[in-house]
Amino acid sequence: ANDGQEEYYFAWIVAANSQRYWLDEIVLGQLETYFKKQLTDKQQLWREYMRKIDNREVLLAFAAELQASVCSVECIGEILQLLGNVPIESMYFDGIPLSEWGYFLKEHYWAHELSSVLEWGSTRSLSDAIYYIRSVENTFGDSKANALLHNIKGKRPAVVEATLLDSLVNLHKQKWKLPDEDIRRFECGTLQEWISYMGRKYKPTLEEFQIEQLTEIVRNDEISSPEVSKHLPEIETSIHNISAKQIKYREAAVALFTHSEIKTWAKEFREMWDHCSGSVEHSLRTYEEMLAVIDRAIELRRGFRLRDTQRLAVLVLLTNHRSALAQVSTGEGKSLIVVALSLIKALLGEQVDIVTSSPVLAKRDAEVNNDIYSLFDIGVSHNCNDNVEQRKDAYSMHPVVYGDLANYQRDYLLDRFYGKSMLGDRDFTNVIVDEVDSMLLDKGNNMLYLSHDIPGMDKLESVYIFIWQVINHPNEHPETIDTATVYELVLNSMYHTVRLDDLRQLDKGLSVRKVNMIWNCLVEAEILNEEGHIIGEMFDSQRLAAVLLPEVKHYSNRLNFLLRECVEHELPIRVPNYLKNFVKRHLPSWIISATNALLMIPGQSYVVDYNKAGSKADRTVSIIILDKDTGADQGSSQWDEALHQFLQLKHGCKLSMQSLKAVFVSNVTYFKLYRLLYGLTGTLGSQRERTLLKEIHEVAFVTIPNAKSKQFEEYEPIISPNHRKWIESIKLEAHKLISEAKRSVLIVCDTINDVDCVYNALKEKFANSIHTYTRDYQAFQVVEGGKRLHQGQIIVATNLAGRGTDIRITDGLKNAGGLHVMLTYLPENIRIEEQGFGRAARSGEKGSGRLLIMVSSVKQFKQSQIIDLKKKRDQNELYRIADIKTHYEKTISAEEICFDEFKMVYEMHRKGLDMADVPDEVKTVLLESCLDQWAFWLDRYSDSMEDIMHDTDSRNIPTVLKKFLSKLSKLGTGVDGAYFDSNRWQNWVSGNPMRMVRLANYLSEYHVRKSTIMEDVKQGVKNVANVVYENAFTVEKHIPLAYETAMRLYEDAIQTEPHFSEAAYYYRAYTSMKTIDWKENEQSVAHRKKCADFKKDLRQAVRLFEARCVFALQAVAIVEKLKGHSVWYEEYKAQKDSMCQLYQAFIRSIDDVLGHAVTPATFVNTNITEPLSERIFTTLLEKGVIARPKVRKTLSDRQLYSIHLDYGIAMEALRMFLKQQAGPIVEEHFLEMCRKSFALPSREQFWEILIDQKVLHSVKKY
Repeated sequence: ANDGQEEYYFAWIVAANSQRYWLDEIVLGQLETYFKKQLTDKQQLWREYMRKIDNREVLLAFAAELQASVCSVECIGEILQLLGNVPIESMYFDGIPLSEWGYFLKEHYWAHELSSVLEWGSTRSLSDAIYYIRSVENTFGDSKANALLHNIKGKRPAVVEATLLDSLVNLHKQKWKLPDEDIRRFECGTLQEWISYMGRKYKPTLEEFQIEQLTEIVRNDEISSPEVSKHLPEIETSIHNISAKQIKYREAAVALFTHSEIKTWAKEFREMWDHCSGSVEHSLRTYEEMLAVIDRAIELRRGFRLRDTQRLAVLVLLTNHRSALAQVSTGEGKSLIVVALSLIKALLGEQVDIVTSSPVLAKRDAEVNNDIYSLFDIGVSHNCNDNVEQRKDAYSMHPVVYGDLANYQRDYLLDRFYGKSMLGDRDFTNVIVDEVDSMLLDKGNNMLYLSHDIPGMDKLESVYIFIWQVINHPNEHPETIDTATVYELVLNSMYHTVRLDDLRQLDKGLSVRKVNMIWNCLVEAEILNEEGHIIGEMFDSQRLAAVLLPEVKHYSNRLNFLLRECVEHELPIRVPNYLKNFVKRHLPSWIISATNALLMIPGQSYVVDYNKAGSKADRTVSIIILDKDTGADQGSSQWDEALHQFLQLKHGCKLSMQSLKAVFVSNVTYFKLYRLLYGLTGTLGSQRERTLLKEIHEVAFVTIPNAKSKQFEEYEPIISPNHRKWIESIKLEAHKLISEAKRSVLIVCDTINDVDCVYNALKEKFANSIHTYTRDYQAFQVVEGGKRLHQGQIIVATNLAGRGTDIRITDGLKNAGGLHVMLTYLPENIRIEEQGFGRAARSGEKGSGRLLIMVSSVKQFKQSQIIDLKKKRDQNELYRIADIKTHYEKTISAEEICFDEFKMVYEMHRKGLDMADVPDEVKTVLLESCLDQWAFWLDRYSDSMEDIMHDTDSRNIPTVLKKFLSKLSKLGTGVDGAYFDSNRWQNWVSGNPMRMVRLANYLSEYHVRKSTIMEDVKQGVKNVANVVYENAFTVEKHIPLAYETAMRLYEDAIQTEPHFSEAAYYYRAYTSMKTIDWKENEQSVAHRKKCADFKKDLRQAVRLFEARCVFALQAVAIVEKLKGHSVWYEEYKAQKDSMCQLYQAFIRSIDDVLGHAVTPATFVNTNITEPLSERIFTTLLEKGVIARPKVRKTLSDRQLYSIHLDYGIAMEALRMFLKQQAGPIVEEHFLEMCRKSFALPSREQFWEILIDQKVLHSVKKY
């Protein structure tokens, strides 16, 4: 007990309550601790709920789950109420977050309530009734659903199962509304009388609803927020005035304005508003006048006026003084609502960002509606352009900008983080989001990050190719691949590894104790790490003997041999040392990604195609992700964890580098930047989804009724047990609708492959009337440009046609029954389902739809009922929604806290480097290196954000982040009075060899430039020198030790990455070449050393460039061998060919400096024959133009050791022979001397030698 308080508290509970209620009081106390406040207003009510809970184990489970959950007071109240009212014998809550208990308890609650109404004929009927009543509750609210059921209970025993189900279905499909008046009417009559009354009242009519009817529907709608209703009377009056053309401006009727009068009004309105400096309140009367003028402008440009529903939507959103989301049914004119709303905001001097679901829609809407905006002299543009200057112009010069979310986020990060001045003076006042449910729910946790390419990430290619080889092994089935086994295989191929089993081979009699003793000695001496990976590649046998304990010291020679053999074994995988920890961290995920890539099928979640969605066609074949919810291309996105790279290998595409997350913003955070968020969607989804939006974005809701009665008829779903039956059902449905009913059909498929399959099944019979729509850059020709869909047409499409597509139909099709929608799969949530069916029966027209879905097995088919499938679907969506909030609160929010802290340090460095006039090239290297370090830090901790947030300071900043940023903050600008101390810059790039080389290149260039200037001064070229000197040393600060720092950086890069240091060798040689005084005495020791080092660096560079070429060729061979039957392109081969050409160019440039071997064959071409080339070669030798090859007088031990390993020749004998042959040689004579001096044994002779040397023993002949 803490200071006796808890002891006193528990004593009070025991004394004041009977034992039955002890647990209730403890839980109440726990709840007050959880919410960190007294719950005086809730305490008694919650106490009553808990006392009705008979199953105390459930209450214990509730208390245990509480601490690990994030719940509101309302959520807890609902759960306790349901627990108190639902008799629960047993219920399993494992894996269900507490915040979602209410959803599952409601299932039990309604089952209990409906079971008390009548004896259900089957559990199937009861299950269906539960589904429908829950839909009623979601649409009309909890109180109305309960009131309805209360009235039904009062009609017992006259309630008939079929009649009750029909009533619930009509409410579920929203053919009937449920205002208070209708519930009161039910109280006064029988169920049958009420059904007849509802049928008459809600019989579909062709007339548009009056504004009084519309506002009444909104008042009685459960979804709409309470604050929306208080303005409805005034809004109703305003819409009356607009509809009746009663609005006047200076005695002139606004409804009769001409084009010029609208322009004059707009000019005078803006002048008046500017003069008032915003002191005039945004009153409904002002909005009324503005909307009337806009209404007239639309009439002039489009030939029709806004409907009352559109006016209602605009005014409800404007009069609500906080962010609001409006549900506007498909076909009710969302585009013009957006235009009217944005025009009013722009005329009030505010800027408006309009977010669409794709760049294609953004460009379309900006261009199509430009004629309306231009009447008011309001500029409108879009941000879907690759040209940066055009995007800057869009933001700076246009109050209204359309665009997709990714483009807005990209430009925001470029502006705010990189200081690129993308947005100008644009503020974050208003954002209007079309298809807002997709943006905030389906993509709720999406995050845009500007790709940060860390140098050297392309060197991970050998890892990808090795994994791809293993995964494609013919003996392995992808589903059976063991990730742990592949992981171990990759690491053993990446590191020189010694195992305990290897040590046991030192001596057959070696005990386990001695093996462990040797192992521990090697680990403690840092020759091996704990995993058995050899550290370094050079061994000192004396040191090895020194680290072994006396008991095992006599094994030092054998151990030395074992380690050398291991190190000299060529590894299949070469990875830069500074990336090895990164590889180990991600390797399990990469193996899973490779397996997924092998199983993924193009045309489902991705396509392999040219990226045509941008403003400039990219002629490189790419892996293009398809947005499953909208069907749109996501050409600028990549899958992470190397999945994208494995798909590129699978299809022979150009291989891209993995990017790390460094500069990013989440959808949630981006939308929270705006003062007001307005959203439009065809459906706001379930109560849980709306609650999530309310909790995160603090929005109000309003449901805008349809202008006319909805005449949509949903037919009974068809479930097929296999693909053949599924296709047959689609063909039969299409035949009935097209051939018999003379209607048209929209077939919405899950994937592009399904579209192709359905198209192929139907094209023979409907060759002249079938159309497909699968990519957002394609023109939807059958209905584009004002065209109307005629009878007898079939459109087969992905969900591209399910969102944002306006399919207008001819009068003939209307009279035949309208468009029919066939959803050939069960969408992942009810919102996408409703969006798809919403393509039919638009604007009061007739229409219909049907689900035609396929289940995966006969067993599942026999058990399947559509209600069960939908319940399972809705349950999965609930889990997903819960994960959105949890992931945001525990991971994304934490990452953004860390990013904000890093951003301050980065900004401090950026400003500091600017103030210090650090050269731009250096500044770029230093800041990019800073980003590299941040990206690696974030990558390291991104999976443990929740854990690091447990240890924070008073500002909620993680301790581990503070430690990292403290180190980063200490990096200096290098300013030292009038000079730069380049040594300080070295600290920025420490640990990153690629950045080291870039910085060294600048410093070496600076040194060469300075040396050239000083030489010119010495030669007396004063005029030139003065100009250059002024530019170099007056504008720039002097860097005294540039050369020394550059050479040190090159050396550090070479030592850090001996296998990936070709650039360091090459540019160090270049720097040496520029600084060697070639006029110096060639015989001086210093000069000869400089020249020798220069040549050595070039030869090392050639060796590594050649290794890169060999790898490129091998990689192409491996990848092409594994191509299988996938869609294949030659982009990968072309990429590797280009890289080889680049490396060869470097090699040729080195050969041109060092000279290269010339043989008679060198001169052979189409004009020079072999005999002639021999004569040319001999003549050049005689004239001294070329020289015969030479044997060097001195060779290093490393060079001799390499020959010794390859041929087994003793090193001393080799040294003596080469010393005797030193000088120019004739190749044939030299080879003959080699054969005589070193007689290499045949296979038989080698066998005999092994026996003589007792390497082999107990030889038996057979």
